[in-house]
Amino acid sequence: MAFKLAQSETYQQKIDVQIVGETGKVEKHDFKAIFKRCTNQELEDLRQKTGKEVLKEVVTGWTGVTDEDGIAVPFSEENFDALLQIPAASFALVKGFWDSIVVAREKN
Repeated sequence: MAFKLAQSETYQQKIDVQIVGETGKVEKHDFKAIFKRCTNQELEDLRQKTGKEVLKEVVTGWTGVTDEDGIAVPFSEENFDALLQIPAASFALVKGFWDSIVVAREKN
């Protein structure tokens, strides 16, 4: 496949979240995060920031995030802040973002 010089401004990445449930068993969940596509200079700048600061700059949306009743939760600043309060979810998002960059670099 030919490489397209012009890329979209965002891309989707599957995020796998593992949380210990009430019974002590690990529960696996996933959703798709929509990340802003960054230049090499922006990535270098992001490396100096905390995980939360990085996510605030690069996450532009999501799909597959639901409430306790299974109803889709829309992406908003308030909902995003609530998700970031869940350690397993914020860690998975940070890892998912940086992994997506590494995979992209490995492929090129």
